[in-house]
Amino acid sequence: MVLDDAADLNMIGAYAPGEVRIRGAVHSTGLLVYPRRIEADCPIRFLEQLANIDATSLPEEAPDILIIGTGEHQRFPPASALRGLIEARIGFELMDNAAACRTFNILLSEGRKAALLLLADD
Repeated sequence: MVLDDAADLNMIGAYAPGEVRIRGAVHSTGLLVYPRRIEADCPIRFLEQLANIDATSLPEEAPDILIIGTGEHQRFPPASALRGLIEARIGFELMDNAAACRTFNILLSEGRKAALLLLADD
């Protein structure tokens, strides 16, 4: 017998520009999503604030990979903005928000220790 643990995971149900639906609730972008917890008041809301993130700024144990949705379009910050993640040995991927939501769902379905940071457009 195999139990389905996916029922309590924060799978992304729908995405539209500026908002995301998780387990029936609508959230605005600028949030940090873990498999079983959502930080809706994430202090990192825009691409320029990525320099403020490191292992100590993540409220839970650091994920193996952080999927970073950079808004409606894929954007890249200066390499120096990612130094905190690199030094903390947290893997990351940068992509647009729609792709980030799809990727996060796949990682959750595989049982991976992932987190999703959805940034707002400037």
